[in-house]
Amino acid sequence: MIIYTVKQGDSLYSIGQKFRASYQDIMRINGLENGNIVPGQSLLIQQNVYIVQQGDTLYKISEMTNVSTQALIDANQIQNPNMINPGMQLTLPNIPGYSADSVGYESIITADEMGYVTLRDPIPLEEELTTFAPWLNYVPLFDYQLQEGGNLSDLDDESAIRTARENRIAPLATVTAFNADMIHRVLSSAENTQRLIDNIYQIVSSKNYSGVNIDFEAVTERDRDSFSEFCRLLNDRMKTDGYLTTIAVLAKESEAWHKGLDYQAIAPSMDFVFIMAYDWHWRFSQPGPIAPINRVRIVLDFAITQIPRNKIVLGTALYGYDWTVPFTQGMSARALSSHAVTKIAMQYQIPIRYDVESASPWIEFVDEENKRRIVWFEDVKSINEKFKLVREYGLGGVGFWQLRLEFPQLPTLMSEMFTVEHIL
Repeated sequence: MIIYTVKQGDSLYSIGQKFRASYQDIMRINGLENGNIVPGQSLLIQQNVYIVQQGDTLYKISEMTNVSTQALIDANQIQNPNMINPGMQLTLPNIPGYSADSVGYESIITADEMGYVTLRDPIPLEEELTTFAPWLNYVPLFDYQLQEGGNLSDLDDESAIRTARENRIAPLATVTAFNADMIHRVLSSAENTQRLIDNIYQIVSSKNYSGVNIDFEAVTERDRDSFSEFCRLLNDRMKTDGYLTTIAVLAKESEAWHKGLDYQAIAPSMDFVFIMAYDWHWRFSQPGPIAPINRVRIVLDFAITQIPRNKIVLGTALYGYDWTVPFTQGMSARALSSHAVTKIAMQYQIPIRYDVESASPWIEFVDEENKRRIVWFEDVKSINEKFKLVREYGLGGVGFWQLRLEFPQLPTLMSEMFTVEHIL
């Protein structure tokens, strides 16, 4: 596998010639409908050999292929690592295997309906689940919303559950809450908390779910202990009949962040903890990287002191935000799928820039209305850096918000980086 950054003057044909790969395969893997590639664009090339280019070093090749420099030296019997010449053919050995869980959120409604621009016709959820099945073992279906008194909204999810199980993917009922006052009213009442637990159990057991995924994103410090206790009680109920209890949590760089979430207290009740390691910059913030790798590292450094590594699932973002600048308070950015950003760059021939510190791509341009726009997003290169963190930190898995967003390289990248074992 090679992740290649397009250079000025490149074409798909010339890139294929460089690496002895079919340009048609490059187009297919990267979801390209035409050849209007732009400088800075990251392309995934599925190839087990690498043709050395002018200016290459073993370190640079290692970064592009995920193969260590020592593995390159050993596999190719290189006598002098400082003497590799253009045109030399290097075998790319398989990277060591890594077994990981894969958690992909799926929304019952389309990404466009949720406010994400995808620039494609919606694909039926059942078709998406079947496509992702080889490398996906959990799918939290979005969403059952918390209501007053511990009640939950309804969801037309029977077809999605059936398709997931047919493809040996464990379906999880996602229960969401984004209102701090409502969370407090439910969790501060033993009666309401028990009703919520009973309602969750009823949904999971009656609809043939494998378990539940809790996504409460507005827990404040006053409900910190009651939320941890809710997680414990819920798990006790679920485990009685062998159901899974899982959770999605906001990313914490330290205990001072999101004080309503006690990672250490929550973790024993959970089969896995999906850390939402994204949205450092978001729809209502100033422009900036969505999931800067330097900040993700800080999150993981803290998380592994609170949660067993094998329970941590690193959540990644398959999207970006499009800001009009200069930014003023109260402005809202537009959410786009990662592939939609790439398509915009290709359509208007906008070079893609890459911030090394955050390992994040971005574009800047002036639109038809003469407004300056900046778009930060995730691409195959930046997602690959997150995947490398999963292996480096020895985490339990990787996850995605959300699979209904276009990211064509994801199946190939997943199959190169991880082995996913189905639990059903």
